[in-house]
Amino acid sequence: KRWEDITPDEIGDHFDITIAAFSLGMKDIREAISRMDDVTRGIVALYWFANETPWEQDMAALWPALHGKAYAPVPKGDVLYNVLHQRGIYPNSVVFPLEYHDEYRDFDEALDQCRERFMAGPHHDSILRRFCEKRLVPIPEGVSFRGTSLRVKFWWHTGMCRATGLSLPDNFEN
Repeated sequence: KRWEDITPDEIGDHFDITIAAFSLGMKDIREAISRMDDVTRGIVALYWFANETPWEQDMAALWPALHGKAYAPVPKGDVLYNVLHQRGIYPNSVVFPLEYHDEYRDFDEALDQCRERFMAGPHHDSILRRFCEKRLVPIPEGVSFRGTSLRVKFWWHTGMCRATGLSLPDNFEN
């Protein structure tokens, strides 16, 4: 069930901590955040992308050749921060790097995955083959797409948390 569709009555007792990790592709992020805040008596933590991910870089490079238009990436942490700010939430934040490793047994398995990921048909194989030849890195187990990006964790004490004095778990800020 989507956060936007949940009512506090359905939850019953409130959560001490609510975590949404890389799952914020929601139709109404404002409403989802409002619901998370409403059903949490402690801390809400959101993990999201802080910059362009390696797979978005790949999409931006290939999408025009495959689909005849520019790729539209998902909003990043700056947009999420602004939504929180508009709701009167001034979250703590931690930015951290994340290594990306997408591993396959062989070139053909990677090519099959690219067809699916890029919503490409067999008539796009020459474009995808050139892409895979440039981007795949050999590893002992096969081949891998690799890259790095930045992630951000936003977290805040809900109004109920401040009212009840609930404290943070050890090392939550890291």
